[in-house]
Amino acid sequence: MLSKEAEIEQVDIATLAEARGLLIVDAIIEYRDSRSEEALSHSWVVAAGWTGVFLAYCTILIIIFRFALHHTYTHVDKWVAMVEDKTGKMAETDVLVTVIRLTLWMIAFALFFLALYYYLSQVLFSFPTTRSFAAILLNNFSEPVLALGIAFVETIPDFVALGVIFFLTRYFLKIVRLVFVNIELGVIESKGFEQDWTWPTFRIVRGVLVAFLIVIAYPYVPGSGTEAFQGMTIFLGVILTLGSSSIISNLLARLFVIYRRGVNKGDLIEIDDHMGKVESVLVLETMLRTPRNELISIPNSKLLGASLTNYSRGGPTAGLMISTKVGIGYEEPQTKIEAMLLEAAARTKGFKNTPAPFVLRSGLADFAVVYEVFAIPNSIDGLPRLRSDLHANILDVFNERRVQIMTPAYDRDPPDPKIAPVETAPA
Repeated sequence: MLSKEAEIEQVDIATLAEARGLLIVDAIIEYRDSRSEEALSHSWVVAAGWTGVFLAYCTILIIIFRFALHHTYTHVDKWVAMVEDKTGKMAETDVLVTVIRLTLWMIAFALFFLALYYYLSQVLFSFPTTRSFAAILLNNFSEPVLALGIAFVETIPDFVALGVIFFLTRYFLKIVRLVFVNIELGVIESKGFEQDWTWPTFRIVRGVLVAFLIVIAYPYVPGSGTEAFQGMTIFLGVILTLGSSSIISNLLARLFVIYRRGVNKGDLIEIDDHMGKVESVLVLETMLRTPRNELISIPNSKLLGASLTNYSRGGPTAGLMISTKVGIGYEEPQTKIEAMLLEAAARTKGFKNTPAPFVLRSGLADFAVVYEVFAIPNSIDGLPRLRSDLHANILDVFNERRVQIMTPAYDRDPPDPKIAPVETAPA
C-alpha cells in the first residue's frame, strides 16, 4: 500500500512512512489535549456562553413579539373605528385578529426553533465527544440552505431579464392602448375599420403581444429547464385542452360575431324562439332582454350556428318591414280583402304612412288565398305589441265586414259562418 502511495507521491517508502507517523502522533496529541480537564472546562465555558446568548435572544424575541402584537391590535382598533364611523356598520374583527395573531405566532415559533437548532449545534460542537453529532446537524440544514442561496444568486441575471421584459411589455401595451384610443376618438382614421371593432381588436393585439413576450420570457423562468417543470407544463396544457374546448369555441365565436357585425349592443334580434334586445356581448355569452323583461344568456357559439333575425339592421329601403298572413276563401273579391287589410294596417298606430302599407298574394292554397300585409313600423321598440295590435285590427275589420278567416285549416263550409260578433266601441 505504501509502495503505491510512494510511487504516486514520487518519494521513497521511508520518507512517506515517517510523514504518516508524524500525522498519527499529531492526531493522538490533539485527541488527548481535547479531552483534558482544561479543554473540558473551556468547552463548558463556551457552552455556557452560547446558552446565555440563546436566553438573551429568546428574551428579545418575546419582547418584540409582545410589542408587535400590542401595536397590531392598536392599529386594528383604529381601523375598525374608522370603518364603523364611515359606514355606520359594525365591523367583524374576530377573523382579522385571529389571522394576525396566528401569523405572528408562526413567525415567532419559526425564529425560536431556528435559534434552538443552531444553539444545540454549537453546544454539541463545543464538546469533543459530541462534535460528530453537531457536524451532522449543521450539514443537514446548512448545506441545503447554502445550496439554495447559491442557486438564488445564480438566478439573479434571470430575474433581471424577466424584469426588463415585464417593463418593456407594459411600455408596449401603453403605446398600443394609446393608438386605439386615438382610433376611437377619430384622430387616427382607418378605411373600412368600424369603431365597434376598436376595443375587441385591442384585446386581441394585447393577447398576442403578451403571449409572444411570455414565450420570450419562458427560458428565463427559474427551473424552466427541469423535467418537473416541463412535465407540469404539459399536464396543465392537457387539462386546458380537454376542459376548455367549449370556452375556446365561445371565445372565437365572439370574435366572429363582432367582426361579422351580425349582432351589436341594442339590436333587436330573434333566435330559437327568443326575441329581445341585446344588452351586452360578453366574452362567452350574449345577454338578451326579452319583452317579458327576462334576461336570457345565449352562448356565442350558438349565434353562429343558429338562424338569427336582426330587426335592427335596415336595408337599402326605408326600414324594417313586418307582415302577417291570413287565408281567405276564393269566393271573396281580391280588391275587397286588400282594402280590408290596408284598413286594419291604417288603424294600427305605429306604422309609417310613407312608404304606405301594401298587400301581396303569398300563395294559392287548396281552399284559400293567402294574403300577406306588409307595413313599416316607426320604431322597432315594442315590436311584439305592434304585431298584436295589427292582428287585433285585422280581426275587427274582418268581423265587421262579415268575412271569415279560413286559416290555418279548412274542411268544408259550416252551416253558419265562423265570425265573431262585432263589439261596439264605447261612446
